[in-house]
Amino acid sequence: MLLGCATAKVGSDADAKSAPLSTGDVVSDASQVKKGTTFPACDPKATTQRVSFVHVNDLHANYQLGTDGISPVARIRGYLGQARQVNPFTVFTDGGDDYEKGSVADQLSQGKSTTAIVHALQFDVRVIGNHDYAWNEQTVLEDSRDPYAQVLSSNIHYTGSDPKGFGAVDFVKLQVGCLTVGFAGFTSQPWDSTDSQIDANFYPTFPANYDFLAQAKAMVAEHRKEVDVLVFLDHIGQDVDKNLAGAVPGIDAVLSAHSHTFTPVPEYNGKSAPVVQSGAYATHVVRLDLDVDLGTRQITQVGFDAADLSAGSALPVDADTQAFVAKTLKQYAPLADTPIGYVANAGGQDAAAALAARACAQVLQVDAALIDTSTAWAFFLAGGMTQQQMVKMFTVEREPSGTPGFNSAYTAWVMGSDLQKLAALDSKWAYVGPKTIDPTQPYTLALQKRPALNPGHMPAGVKVQEPQAALEMWQVLDMYARQRTKACKYMDSDDALSPCP
Repeated sequence: MLLGCATAKVGSDADAKSAPLSTGDVVSDASQVKKGTTFPACDPKATTQRVSFVHVNDLHANYQLGTDGISPVARIRGYLGQARQVNPFTVFTDGGDDYEKGSVADQLSQGKSTTAIVHALQFDVRVIGNHDYAWNEQTVLEDSRDPYAQVLSSNIHYTGSDPKGFGAVDFVKLQVGCLTVGFAGFTSQPWDSTDSQIDANFYPTFPANYDFLAQAKAMVAEHRKEVDVLVFLDHIGQDVDKNLAGAVPGIDAVLSAHSHTFTPVPEYNGKSAPVVQSGAYATHVVRLDLDVDLGTRQITQVGFDAADLSAGSALPVDADTQAFVAKTLKQYAPLADTPIGYVANAGGQDAAAALAARACAQVLQVDAALIDTSTAWAFFLAGGMTQQQMVKMFTVEREPSGTPGFNSAYTAWVMGSDLQKLAALDSKWAYVGPKTIDPTQPYTLALQKRPALNPGHMPAGVKVQEPQAALEMWQVLDMYARQRTKACKYMDSDDALSPCP
């Protein structure tokens, strides 16, 4: 039996259809009264109604200001306002993964800035993503208690003792004009320290069921007759959602997430419901339109739109959202875009890994450092380097949840004979260490979490001893940048800065 349902405050489903209400008051299983969007009342003369869904997914804390000074989430809200001018029956949805990999403010505030901004965006319905479990159990609970949005967690429940409870529910019903729209939402599995997906619980107090097919069939069987339109707002991936849509009759649309897929047009599995995603990192927003015959309650037409959120986009900017984001960034990350270190040369993955190895050797005060070049992301130019650049260079993905990121810095020790093997590795690894190595002596080593804790990921058959968590890689770079600037040195060379800051 699926537990927990949020719905408009009406006496029964029959009452909901005969006397539709706005969604100004909806209640979750955490007993919170939600503010909700007030949709226009049902027009008794209408024969059809369009319901639209403005959808984003996998924002990953990418709310920092762009090169034009505008936050992409302010453009998302601007697009929403534009859509609601055309169709006031527009529902605003979020496919999850709002945390990690984006703004340094998320890191410095331990997720608080992201919780504040997600709540301020005033989604109507959200689903919790796997990265939303990253920080700790308390952050998940606080995130779920969204004062505006209904939060979905159809396959993961809370069994802990927090007196305020879990704000997420199994199923949501919204009255949108003449239509009762139902939502279910699944969350994908967690990941381990090898950056691989596993079947496990994120935390012991959040038991999960990842049999999405069985869960979807149960949802449809229980709720299909209660609603006019049934939407799955999932964080399980585009292909999984397409398979689900094709295998489970009764689903009208799938607003997908997790695979970072951008759908320029809706995708189908045969004659299934349309499946859409907006990509990732706040680069696009999509809108799905469903025209419903109010006599037959059948969908007669599907429409779609996608918009670019990049700097310079012609989309309108919501001033209130822009101001709130700017205020939040100033509160939690006032120096995010201020250079704290300097590089003499531009570089890509190899150069970023080499820079991280130099930083680890100095900051962690070890004999040698080894960095996997595949974990470095961002290209950088010569000149100043900021905290925000460092976070984008080595994005944080806490795996498993509540632990250091899989590419965070660890310390350990190895015998000199093994260090000689590491020093001889190819360009897939960046190595910094002594030129002369005594094979009979132990050496301290800085490396990343994945090879530190997983022997199969350590190159050349090398065994590390006593691995210990140190810092996230961006924190190592931050400390190194400050040390080098204080010494009037570049981060990537021993040349003196001129002039010295």
